[in-house]
Amino acid sequence: MKKILFTLCLILCGLISYGQSAYWKKSTQNFSNNKVVQAETEQYQIFELDLKLLQRELSSGKETRLRMPTSQGSFEEFVVVEKSSISQELAEKYPAIKSYQGYQISDPKSRIALTLTNERIYLYAFSEASEGMRMLSPNTYMFYKISGNQTLSEHISCGVIRDPQP
Repeated sequence: MKKILFTLCLILCGLISYGQSAYWKKSTQNFSNNKVVQAETEQYQIFELDLKLLQRELSSGKETRLRMPTSQGSFEEFVVVEKSSISQELAEKYPAIKSYQGYQISDPKSRIALTLTNERIYLYAFSEASEGMRMLSPNTYMFYKISGNQTLSEHISCGVIRDPQP
């Protein structure tokens, strides 16, 4: 009897801890009038983020398993660790800004980098799956498939104008 009770407690604890990592949930909001959504031609899914829960999950300072949505509506698991991308002075001035880097568990060549602030998450995924993420409203994000005809150079412009060489 004690073994059965112990086993049931372990299962219950596992289910509770799994449920606590549900910082992403599928959105029930209607974004059909949103210009970003209307312009998307590839498959996409819209998710809402509990940013405080995600920040709490990542605050351990250790490697953390992170579940990220995909354009198909499934989740991919990543292992991430905090990696500061700003100077120590700025980190002390803006302690809410945290950066993380990691890899996908099922495909370690697929990398992820993300930055969290008090208001939002910035995500950069590097993989052959070519998934993108756009913020639609506070804590609501669209995950979409980047089509083969989009190139990275179309989206990056640092705005620096070079002086002509003498």
